Amino acid sequence: MKKSIRTLAVILPVFLFMSAARADVFMKEKEHTDAATVMGQTMPASEKIKSIWMTADKVRSDEPEASVIMRMDKGLLYILQHAQKSYMEVPLSFTAAAQAPAADLGIKVTVTPTAEKKKIGTWECKRYLMKMEMGGMGFATESEIWATEEIKIDPALYAKFSSAMMAANPMLASSLQSMLEEMKKIKGVQVRSATSVQMMGQTIKSTSELIEFREGKAPEGIFELPEGYNKKSMMDDLN
Repeated sequence: MKKSIRTLAVILPVFLFMSAARADVFMKEKEHTDAATVMGQTMPASEKIKSIWMTADKVRSDEPEASVIMRMDKGLLYILQHAQKSYMEVPLSFTAAAQAPAADLGIKVTVTPTAEKKKIGTWECKRYLMKMEMGGMGFATESEIWATEEIKIDPALYAKFSSAMMAANPMLASSLQSMLEEMKKIKGVQVRSATSVQMMGQTIKSTSELIEFREGKAPEGIFELPEGYNKKSMMDDLN
């Protein structure tokens, strides 16, 4: 439950809607989460680096504990857990199925563009405010997002990647379509964000920042499943 909620708060602000890039694209983000106590368990402060490679029909996102590979050419999304040397396989068609009417968990996302602008690093950015509420579960988030339209990335590919990630999360699937529409208000690539999550009377604060962006050639074999990893089902991950 905690893992799903924290993942929920991280995935939503990542949406990118930009013009197509001609070369492969590499992005690196730094994420920090403050220490917090939730459901009687203490979560220490943490920092991690996330890297993303994008080509015309493939995306790979890497974190210390997990990676995600999207293969448009195969119509599949792979979620890798490195400690267990395991992976889940999610058909991209599941994303479309998740947008059909389903049980509504009361997840509501609101994005408010502002007129505020400033330069962060080398990019001119615009400020957005995002709120998310989950009715009846005592869960809400507030995020300040700074995004730039100066970085050129294929909008269709990353939108497909983001929606597939959300559809693979059972907490998000039922509200996927409305969330996708609202997130379109954020124009460009997220450069910096600050998020506050209210959950069961506790507050979890986190930040993220884009620290590197470049065009180049993705490493050979990076979009292939690593040897020695075993396949597991999505239901195994919920246990």
